[in-house]
Amino acid sequence: MGVHQRITCDRCGTLIEAGRTVLRAECGPHRDRFPTFDICVSCCEDLIAWFSAIHTTQEAHANVGQNNV
Repeated sequence: MGVHQRITCDRCGTLIEAGRTVLRAECGPHRDRFPTFDICVSCCEDLIAWFSAIHTTQEAHANVGQNNV
């Protein structure tokens, strides 16, 4: 009988059966306690959307006052 490891999403607690993403913290206040964490597909998609929104907002702020011809 083999050992079966059950992995849950560290963000939402859902059991990850497929599509596991492992994130590694390279800096920050919690790096020592949580150097890596697992997230499910849904949380990964939310994270990508969050980063995309930040990038879009930063681009919009960078373009304020510029003459776009």
